[in-house]
Amino acid sequence: MSRDQLLKLVNAAEANPRLRRHLRQAQSWPQWLDLVQRLGFRIHASDLLEAQRSHQAARCLEQSQLPPIRPLAP
Repeated sequence: MSRDQLLKLVNAAEANPRLRRHLRQAQSWPQWLDLVQRLGFRIHASDLLEAQRSHQAARCLEQSQLPPIRPLAP
């Protein structure tokens, strides 16, 4: 996964209001990905899907009432 590319895009968009406006103009995910790739970021649909899954798993664990797992070795 190109997590570093996603982070670079997020950082660039946070620092650049013009870039944020440009990204918001995309009317579909394929159009958004095409734009991002033309801007030089190596991000693909599979990267976005994996990031979404990771985010959902992290959110599930954060909201869980399960106690933390202790280390296997003492």
